[in-house]
Amino acid sequence: EIAVIERDGIINTIIGPDAKRVLWTDAGPWTASIVDIADNPRVAPKLLQRLQKAGKAQLVTMVEVDEGKTALVSIDGRMTERLEAGVAGYWNPGRKIGAKLVDLTRQSLDVTGQEMLTRDKVTLRINISAEYRVVDPLLAVTSVKDFADALYRALQLAFRKTLGALTLDQILENKVTVDVEAADKVRADMALIGVEVSDISLKDVILPG
Repeated sequence: EIAVIERDGIINTIIGPDAKRVLWTDAGPWTASIVDIADNPRVAPKLLQRLQKAGKAQLVTMVEVDEGKTALVSIDGRMTERLEAGVAGYWNPGRKIGAKLVDLTRQSLDVTGQEMLTRDKVTLRINISAEYRVVDPLLAVTSVKDFADALYRALQLAFRKTLGALTLDQILENKVTVDVEAADKVRADMALIGVEVSDISLKDVILPG
């Protein structure tokens, strides 16, 4: 339990579990509100605002989420809820509060200067560009360690496999077809981890000197 002690309607102090406070009666009037934090670790929004205003939020872990992002909140290592844009507070005595922020806006990723060998043994360097956004934050965070790195590797592997099966002339003649084949593979792989990939393009094919 948490005790919120007020004097004349203003929060004076917060007492955590197994704590005690003795106050002079004549210094009051005092009121004390007991909050059960065992079943409901989240701080009520109005109380959170009052605690912030009074500078008495030492027993609260704040989670701030900007527009275009979401937060996956965990308590003692277990994912509990997803927060939209705004500010939320959680009572932290006796528990560990964690929050993973995930950007939901469309982002770009460039894979530059990747060397590969064509079927006719010509070494090329390629630049790839992709745009993506997270559509399932929980799946994206729990499926892989870093979903952006997973996309980077998926682009590398898909284009190396596709281009490595072609000769240099075929690559230069059928660049659009090559893009589509590799891109479909990347989109399918990333959809499994909650990431939607939109535009994928083979920007540059750099020939050896």
